[in-house]
Amino acid sequence: MMKKTSYLLVALISLTSLVSACGSPTSDSFESLQTGQNVQVSSTEKVSSLSQKMGLGLNTKGLAHLTEVDQTEAVTNASLPEKVDLRAGFSPIYNQQNTNACVGFATVGGLGEYLMRKKGVKTAFSPRFLWNMGRKLEKSLDQNVGMYFNDAVKVIDAYGMLPEEDLPFNEKLFAYNPKPTQEELDQQKKDLTEVPTSKMIQEAKKYKVSQGWVNINSVHAMKKALSKGFPVVFGVNIYDSFYKTTANGVVAVPKSTEVNHGGHAIVAVGYDNAKRQLIIRNSWGTQWGDKGYAYLPYEF
Repeated sequence: MMKKTSYLLVALISLTSLVSACGSPTSDSFESLQTGQNVQVSSTEKVSSLSQKMGLGLNTKGLAHLTEVDQTEAVTNASLPEKVDLRAGFSPIYNQQNTNACVGFATVGGLGEYLMRKKGVKTAFSPRFLWNMGRKLEKSLDQNVGMYFNDAVKVIDAYGMLPEEDLPFNEKLFAYNPKPTQEELDQQKKDLTEVPTSKMIQEAKKYKVSQGWVNINSVHAMKKALSKGFPVVFGVNIYDSFYKTTANGVVAVPKSTEVNHGGHAIVAVGYDNAKRQLIIRNSWGTQWGDKGYAYLPYEF
């Protein structure tokens, strides 16, 4: 029997250990994907240039005080709904722009806001608060890099979520810009390295959602959580074709010749057994995929 499910933070472990190449593609195309320093890189340079931290994982170290929610009860595919779609309960799609803040956007802007909305709280929350606190914890606050997912869980458990208005993310500031001014670079650095104040931390503690965590390690377990009304934050390795997802929203299964650009955190918000697809929420703006959502084949 599941425990404390009303405000459960659900997490998926992927095969790798960190998030990195998760910045949104530029308006030109994915070929113009930038590093955090606004330096354009060639196709052959992308893997090393965008790989400060690769993949996504949940290292359980530091989570011993949280409840690992029991997921052992038998639920067969036959007993699950054929289709689940939780999109109606979500806030608008965000755009993380040219940052590696996908864990913050998936965990806070996606899952966290959804769970708060279920409680009747329709406040927008700050992905930057979690991202900055997480990178501070990992001693990488001065870099535009990803973060460990277990540290995201620890930050939300310890501090909660801060309203967006208290530490806003400036989409325009972090949009692709091949020739930023020194003033813009200085402001980017300020936003990247800003340490939340004690007042912000106290405010965030009013908004806590984490009462446990779930180790989800299969599509079936993910569908089980979704069928109970719980979205799943998880990570995928992204390839060239992922960037090129069109308005029909269908993500192509990558070919063996495609480049692996690293890990990216997204949110599963539903599934469709007839089409053998997960419905996913991204943080690359509404111009990507089906207005910011997409359909990920089970085989992916």
